[in-house]
Amino acid sequence: MSEEKLKNLAEKYPEYKDVFEDVFNWFREHPTKIDIRADFFYDTHSEQSVDFAFFLLETEEITETIYRVIDENGAKIGKDFNSISEIPETIDDVWGRSIETKQALIMPYYMRIKSPNYDL
Repeated sequence: MSEEKLKNLAEKYPEYKDVFEDVFNWFREHPTKIDIRADFFYDTHSEQSVDFAFFLLETEEITETIYRVIDENGAKIGKDFNSISEIPETIDDVWGRSIETKQALIMPYYMRIKSPNYDL
């Protein structure tokens, strides 16, 4: 993400500057990745700060939230969902087994939004 975008965010929300910097740096260090989980940053920042920083990134149209269903082995089941309400009660895993989503983990991921105004 551009230095200008980071600078603007840091000026607008100075209390989240360190979180923004870490998120931007993570995307720079992983240029082929388009998504990230907030818990990647819980070791270095408070959960509340990280979660709110991701809310601000979505508000500023830098990221968007998607939801994934994760099985007991940590593997993604099915497709990405734009809202929790879109997730069906059951999803087939890669072996064709029907998994009840209430038995699985639903995780929010944050996808960077491609924009002509900035780049990673």
